Amino acid sequence: MLAIALSACSATDKPGNFDPDNKLNITLPSAWSEIPTSGDNQGHQSLGELVDFALQHNQQLKQQAYALAADKLNISVAQSELWPQITAGLTSQRRKSDNGTFSNESGLSFDIAYEIDLWGKLSAAEKNATLSYLAAEQAFIQAKQTLAAEVIKSYLEIIQAKQLLHLYENRREAAKNNLLIVERGHRLGLNEALDVYLTRNEYTSEQSRVATQESVVITATRTFERLMGQYPSGLVNFSREIPMWLEEIRQVIPSDLIAQKPSIQSAWLSLLASDANLAFSHKQRFPSLNISASIGQSAPKVENLLDASSLAWSVLGGITAPVFNAGRLKANEDIARLQLRQAEQAYVAEIYDAFTAVENALTLDASTKKTLTTALEAEFNAIEAETLSFEQYQKGLVSYATVLVSQQRSLEAQSSVIQLKTQLASNRIELMLALGGNQLPLTADAKLKPQR
Repeated sequence: MLAIALSACSATDKPGNFDPDNKLNITLPSAWSEIPTSGDNQGHQSLGELVDFALQHNQQLKQQAYALAADKLNISVAQSELWPQITAGLTSQRRKSDNGTFSNESGLSFDIAYEIDLWGKLSAAEKNATLSYLAAEQAFIQAKQTLAAEVIKSYLEIIQAKQLLHLYENRREAAKNNLLIVERGHRLGLNEALDVYLTRNEYTSEQSRVATQESVVITATRTFERLMGQYPSGLVNFSREIPMWLEEIRQVIPSDLIAQKPSIQSAWLSLLASDANLAFSHKQRFPSLNISASIGQSAPKVENLLDASSLAWSVLGGITAPVFNAGRLKANEDIARLQLRQAEQAYVAEIYDAFTAVENALTLDASTKKTLTTALEAEFNAIEAETLSFEQYQKGLVSYATVLVSQQRSLEAQSSVIQLKTQLASNRIELMLALGGNQLPLTADAKLKPQR
């Protein structure tokens, strides 16, 4: 028996003996990264595969998975209270009496304690633990859907940043070519010195814009990599168009939204758990019926403990009831009642927040599509005006200030189109998340179930 008892202490995960070298798998960089010039270690993967990878490696999500596993074990703890508790004891002692003689005594005992669930108090505790776990499970599913949406939106941010960088690089090259043309015209006496200075200023501004945007690309990439659970190297490279999928999003009616949205289900289960906790707190004030039994024996020598002739046993039954505890039990019941009222309001607020999120996403989707239509037309006109203004400048029909104005308007129009496309795609991801998350573009392997 002693060997069995001590074997329980020989587990691998001993408290206080945590070894980070054996427990953690952390990749440390040899130095801080510099601005990368190339790299495409993720660009070949589909969007669903990227989400899959994030669901498996994101550290924050793993923390929630471990917390959920602990919540599930709380059910076993609550269920164990419904069963008898059996303990075994082995004692050995040596005593010296007043007359100077020594005596040895060893004891072996088995004790059983059981509380009869007379009022359903223990069942209420088990129900509370079960419902709390189910609420945490739905919250975990919501967290996975939220992470999936964040990964996709971060993916879109990288594409937007890359497209803007490509636009600025093209404008830098155009400004460089314009500078060569203007300087050549000045040497021939066709242009004024002011035009040369303005063109040089334009070229340096475009160089600065490109350098700033390169930093934006790297920062957006590192944000994406952290969502993926990776060290932020800044080397992920997406050279793609902004995906304009999901033109038509399947809308659901409000009652369906309540039934399928994990955050709403989590709030509802938390409400039921609070109700079970109130029942438990109320029944704590009732008398408890306990039964205990003990069987064992004692002997001068350990080898004599198995002698049936000295076996002794006892059975005890009793009722205990709280008489005075300075109002602690009543206060606990009042606290549980207030927590129930709080959970009721949280559930109602979660429903209304979900409705509001859907309504806002639908409104923003409609307005963004209209704005994008006009922006595309404005982009076409601005590009044509930029080309025409420089041609007229070369013919001496307009000043270089007119060229600069048209170039600035062209840049703004093209940047606006890129940003509006990203906003439209991101808003649709938010809309799908608000509608319950079932329409998120995931692969078949991207299961939105908690890890067991």
